[in-house]
Amino acid sequence: MKTAIGIDLGGTKIKAGLIDENGQILRELQVSTQSTKGRQAVLQQLDDIVARLIQDDTVGGGIGSPGIINPHTNRVIEFGFNIKGWHGSHKTASLEKKYPHLQWRTENDANCAALGELWQGAAKGLSSFVMITLGTGVGGAFYSQETGIFHGAHSLAGELGHVLLFPGGRPCNCGQKGCVEQYASGTALKKLYKERTGTPLKGSIFGMIDQDADAAAIVRDFERHLGLFFVSMTHVFDPDAFIIGGGLIHEMDIWWEGVLETYTKEISFGTKTKLLPAKRLNEAGMLGAAWLVLKNGGL
Repeated sequence: MKTAIGIDLGGTKIKAGLIDENGQILRELQVSTQSTKGRQAVLQQLDDIVARLIQDDTVGGGIGSPGIINPHTNRVIEFGFNIKGWHGSHKTASLEKKYPHLQWRTENDANCAALGELWQGAAKGLSSFVMITLGTGVGGAFYSQETGIFHGAHSLAGELGHVLLFPGGRPCNCGQKGCVEQYASGTALKKLYKERTGTPLKGSIFGMIDQDADAAAIVRDFERHLGLFFVSMTHVFDPDAFIIGGGLIHEMDIWWEGVLETYTKEISFGTKTKLLPAKRLNEAGMLGAAWLVLKNGGL
């Protein structure tokens, strides 16, 4: 049976796995991204991961990366600001030289998460869905049976973390002000808490809401902002469902009901779009990245 290496490249850590054609994760590992050391350090991490996971039946590998990705050239076109110097990087060049007989593919990290959920998770059987990943940043992807993963004319489609929630609001690394990512990501929650209290956030803000009024207020805002974001995205995409993943989904028991409350209160036209938690959670990105090679999917 063929295997492929699936790599989920995050702002703080890299998750990778050796995955077979049935979607079984045979081996997996996790290492620090070392993003502050620049792109060469990150690219070396990718090379080391492949060397540790590759075996005789491996046909190639896929990488889910932050940023606007050209999946035909395996290059970061824009953004990727969570990794220093990531703009313009060619992530598979070294791997192509070392393993020229294998296939190497790169996609946006949220697109990979969407493909993983489609193949082995919460999106199985859906004709269309929007994937939202809530982690260091906010990622997005749109899938339909007609288009597959929709990339848009300039590979920009799905950068939903940079939809403007509050025009002229908090500055974003992308150059805009008021992006969703500045209000509904793990990084945003840390910044908001420090600005409000003058104290760095230690641990999870969601675990503090019963003892800390400032934390509770920030989480209530997070719930409302996310709910309103889903209202807007429903009118844009009208999908069967939103699949919500990323690191923050692990604490959904704290914030999920608040998001649903805002969404159902504010949405018009009696929408039938569902909000569903991802099933494969931190595995979705790896699965989708491997699927790019094993199933030749995503384009």
